[in-house]
Amino acid sequence: MIFQKGTLILALLGLSACATPTPYQPAGYLGNGYKDTKLDDNKLRVSFKGNKVTERETVETYLFYRAAEATLENGFKFFRFTHFETDRMSETESMAPSIYGFYPRDRRRFPYYIYGPNAPGGGVVTHNEFEAVGFISMSKGINKEQEAKYYDASQILKNLKDKIVKKGSDAEN
Repeated sequence: MIFQKGTLILALLGLSACATPTPYQPAGYLGNGYKDTKLDDNKLRVSFKGNKVTERETVETYLFYRAAEATLENGFKFFRFTHFETDRMSETESMAPSIYGFYPRDRRRFPYYIYGPNAPGGGVVTHNEFEAVGFISMSKGINKEQEAKYYDASQILKNLKDKIVKKGSDAEN
């Protein structure tokens, strides 16, 4: 029976591929999720940070959703972004290629190792994490001139609710 370390590495990589995107949730101990900071009576800083498998579009959608939720939670109906940006943090990981196994020789088993670019399991992987940050100004009412600058928080929640995967939901698993 031949045991190969490369097989184990490939199995572990397969398990890590099962990682799920950050669900819509308050930020936990890793910082993934949403955070709010009240700056003034009608101004907030909102952010959403995803993990290595959360797409940029998802992070930005969750930020819009959180801005709308926070607007209603604070007793307002409309909000606008006074500043909005999405940061990308990249991490490149080098995976050392190796195979480990045994081959028989004179009724004894001798270990062997194979290193190099031709060994399975090797290569370079780049992971991206996105964080969207926005500063919002909230209002209880807007006039006709302001209409183009403001979002209706209730409409945002209604329009985006099908794109939101909350922690513990069936879509997350």
